[in-house]
Amino acid sequence: MAQGIAYGDLYGVRGREMDLACMGAHAVRSLEIAVCSEVLAVGIVSWVLIATTAPIWLRLSIGLTLAIVVTFLTYVTIRGL
Repeated sequence: MAQGIAYGDLYGVRGREMDLACMGAHAVRSLEIAVCSEVLAVGIVSWVLIATTAPIWLRLSIGLTLAIVVTFLTYVTIRGL
């Protein structure tokens, strides 16, 4: 079996371990894209829903804080950290 793996490696044939590593890397990249999209969405929704009479720095800080907390909880739930 070791000779088959070595022979395949010489000719550039990827093994099962390489396929699993590539799929894992793509899954983590997709998770990072989803988390960034969620930050943007939560920030925009909270920006719109906070009263417009509030100062802009308060609206911005509440929106960013809420986005970070929600995204962190989502990331922890999916990754199981």
